[in-house]
Amino acid sequence: MLKISNHFKRRGDPINRLSVFFGQTLIKRLNKMSPEDRLPWYGPDMSGPSFVTGRLMETWAHSQDVFDALRIRRINCSRLIHVAHIGVKTFNWSFIVRKLKVPGITPRVELTGPSGKVWKWGEPDAKERVWGSAEEFCLVVTQRRNVLDTGLKCQGKNVAKWLTIAQAFAGVPQEHPAPGARKVDYK
Repeated sequence: MLKISNHFKRRGDPINRLSVFFGQTLIKRLNKMSPEDRLPWYGPDMSGPSFVTGRLMETWAHSQDVFDALRIRRINCSRLIHVAHIGVKTFNWSFIVRKLKVPGITPRVELTGPSGKVWKWGEPDAKERVWGSAEEFCLVVTQRRNVLDTGLKCQGKNVAKWLTIAQAFAGVPQEHPAPGARKVDYK
C-alpha cells in the first residue's frame, strides 16, 4: 500500500499542504486499482505500480538536469533503486521503440547503490550483463549521460547495444547525448 512519507507533511507551508492533498488523492485512487488495471500513457498502457515508478523516474531525471545546470553533485539515496528498476525493466522497450529486433535474452544487472549495497536483476549465470554504479546506470537509461562517460562495464553485444539506446521512458525514440556532451564538472 502506498502512503506519503512524514517528510512531506510539513505544517504551515501552503504548497506542501496542496502537494500532500493531491498526493493523498492520487494514492487513494492507485490503492483501489487491481494489478490488472491499466492506465493510458504516452507509450504502452501502464499498471499502477509502473505508473508510480515512471513518475519517480521522470522526477529524478529532470531534477538531475537542474543539478547539472547548477553544477551541483546530487546526493542519492536508496530510493534510486526505483529508477534503476524501471531502467532494467525497459530493456525490451528500448529496442521496440526503435523498431529493432528484441534480443531473446534477459541481462544480468548488478548495480552498487548509494549505500554500497549491490542491487541485482536477472539470473546470476546470464551470459550478458552490466555492472557498476547505480547512479551512472540511471543517468544512462534516462539519457542524462552517454555510457562512454560512465564507468559502467558490460559483457555481451546485446547489452552493449542496449546501453547505447536505453530509454526508460515512454514516447518516441530519443537519442542519447554524444560522448562528453552532458559530462559535468561539479563545483
